[in-house]
Amino acid sequence: MTSRLATNYPTQSIGRAIDYEAVKRNAFKDQGIVVAKLDDYRLSEWERQFLRNIGGKLYGGISR
Repeated sequence: MTSRLATNYPTQSIGRAIDYEAVKRNAFKDQGIVVAKLDDYRLSEWERQFLRNIGGKLYGGISR
């Protein structure tokens, strides 16, 4: 029996590299969770600001 706290996503590497993009892609497809860095080159400045606003609303501002 697996714990409700168990994850389907790798939490550590066991002798091999973790494909973090695949982990993020699977989290989105399986659970609707988006993981994005604000400095991701694939995002426009508008999208970065949009994510900053959402993050600020949910979690508070970013310390710089």
